[in-house]
Amino acid sequence: MRIDQALGDVDQTLPVHHATTTYNAEIELEYPTAATDLLQHRIEQLIGQLANKLRRRQQGALRLSCRFDFSASSCQTLQVGLFAPTADHAHLNSLLQGVFERQPLEGPVQRIAIMAPLTGPLQMYQPSLLQDDPTHTAEESSRQLACLIDGLSSRLGRTQVLGVRTNANPLPEQAFRPFPLTGRQPTRRAGRSYPRKRPFVTSANLPTSPLRRPLDLLSAPEPIQVLAQTPTGEPARLQTRRSAQPLQVQRIWGPERIETGWWKGPSIRRDYYRLETTTSQWLWVFRQMGSGQWYLHGWFG
Repeated sequence: MRIDQALGDVDQTLPVHHATTTYNAEIELEYPTAATDLLQHRIEQLIGQLANKLRRRQQGALRLSCRFDFSASSCQTLQVGLFAPTADHAHLNSLLQGVFERQPLEGPVQRIAIMAPLTGPLQMYQPSLLQDDPTHTAEESSRQLACLIDGLSSRLGRTQVLGVRTNANPLPEQAFRPFPLTGRQPTRRAGRSYPRKRPFVTSANLPTSPLRRPLDLLSAPEPIQVLAQTPTGEPARLQTRRSAQPLQVQRIWGPERIETGWWKGPSIRRDYYRLETTTSQWLWVFRQMGSGQWYLHGWFG
């Protein structure tokens, strides 16, 4: 086939790489200046131009970048991340102006360039003729939530406003991963969704099951002192750092074995129990296999 393609006997389709569209707006100032009011006015104008470009392609900014070029051949860049794609001129301007007011300039500015390096499709909504339309209320609530997250991230920093995503790690303290809510790539949505099947009610998800997870989970397990044990080796009386007096165990459920894989390093094996004390406290404790040390990992309210 390659010989026929080289001789021209067989057509060869060449893949074409289509570069992503870049959205930017820039302006060259007549003279270098550090006047805040003048720079803010130019930034607002550039954001308006950028928002118009985004709206024409039905795109919204997810990350906004503003670069100041100084007369001394140096530059300074400001970054703003967003929770949802938007081309709202006023919203983008308020976020970038807020960052600009808290960042001192390194010198007189000669050129201003504003870019949207990360974009996503705008969400189109059907306008409603009824004021009490529940769909309109949900859409407005979603927009207000996005504006709130954008404002907090702009003031506190992108790494301070986080979401939580679960992962496949078997250890409870490592079963989730925080991630910034703003300035991230939008997730792809399936073209067609099917209703989920209702889960079967089994002993594993009943309220009385030892597999139920606690409401409050410690970031790191805390060792506890077992003062008395049952004939099978479970705690009957224990002392924790969070209790002034020893706790007497009334009922116990378990164990539930949680173990890490050998391919993830040294194996960690734990037997988890749910304890109910005579003072109506429900604790989630485990015994470290090998050492036999008991730890408190959470409690059920």
